[in-house]
Amino acid sequence: MNTHQENKVNHITDIIQVMNSSIDFYEKAQEKVQDPAIGALFQRMIDARKVSVENLQPYAINEQGEREDGSSFAVEARRAYTSVVPHP
Repeated sequence: MNTHQENKVNHITDIIQVMNSSIDFYEKAQEKVQDPAIGALFQRMIDARKVSVENLQPYAINEQGEREDGSSFAVEARRAYTSVVPHP
């Protein structure tokens, strides 16, 4: 029974990494927009993700003994790919 619970917790760090990547994405996007309404929307997305990450940190600490501050390699790789591929 405890093994099932441990399997759930093992995915917490993955979720945090993806959320950290999305925070970074929205922060960079926010710098590029000129419309204040869109900037405010991005800020709400950033704030919501930061709160969620903080709420998940105790589970990451329980899982790996420290906070998870990394980002997802898959998300970072996709971002790098889209930055070098020519856009029509």
